[in-house]
Amino acid sequence: MSGPVEVGSTPPNAWGLYEMQGNVSEWCLDEFRGFPKNQKQITVDRYHRGLATHDKFVVRGHSFWITGDECNSWLRLDRHNEAGGFRGFRVALGPVLPPRGEGPQDASPETAGDLKKPPTYMSTGTSSRLQFPVKLPDGTPSQATLDSLDCRVTMDPEAPGDFSRASMKFAVDLRSVTVGNDETERTLKSPTYFDVEKYPYATFYSSSISKKGDDLYRIEGKFKMKTGLHEIAFHARFSDNTLSGTIEIERPWIVADDEAGGTALLPAVVPLEANFALEPRR
Repeated sequence: MSGPVEVGSTPPNAWGLYEMQGNVSEWCLDEFRGFPKNQKQITVDRYHRGLATHDKFVVRGHSFWITGDECNSWLRLDRHNEAGGFRGFRVALGPVLPPRGEGPQDASPETAGDLKKPPTYMSTGTSSRLQFPVKLPDGTPSQATLDSLDCRVTMDPEAPGDFSRASMKFAVDLRSVTVGNDETERTLKSPTYFDVEKYPYATFYSSSISKKGDDLYRIEGKFKMKTGLHEIAFHARFSDNTLSGTIEIERPWIVADDEAGGTALLPAVVPLEANFALEPRR
């Protein structure tokens, strides 16, 4: 999918609810807490009325850009008050909620099978971004920033410390582009360039990761933006829970050189400077 769909576009689940998995991830009123390592019991997240400025809440269901095996109810993420094109919420009628800190505690655990899952790292919205060079209308060099994005690194459970055996993917909301110049931002979002009304997202899925040196890796995979799907490869460093590198994007993937102003803003090869600050998820 190139983006979220209207609620009711797909058949409902057994409880008559639409788009509960995929589409957009949903903020929940459940408190996010790390579960004990190697836990073999099911624990229900307790209700929590927290403060949006710093408390962590559970995000479930995942969004349109995630593969089908991860669009499920058990996968938990935590987010603070980060908005973006990948998360939403569902309004539901229910009983009056108790004051903060007075909600029900954990339900009684039920014995279950081994819940072993691969170690996973997710980007933090406040520190992750993509940046690339642009020219302002007067020809002055400047820099554009994309900071509404999600990055996910899933390690191999048999080799949790070996990034070369991991998989990596990210999605970026192109509508979040900022330059500090209104005219340039409008041009980048226009049909001539990103065409964010039709193609609001760019995505990348790795196909292979190989180690090239200390903390240095070559990542290959498929990058999609606008109508094109492109095979790309780039070098990146993965160290101290940070993934950083330069992804080179061909200008014709964004704008045809023969279009009016097609070469005015961007170089022939657009270097996307990627910096993903990652946090481990359990």
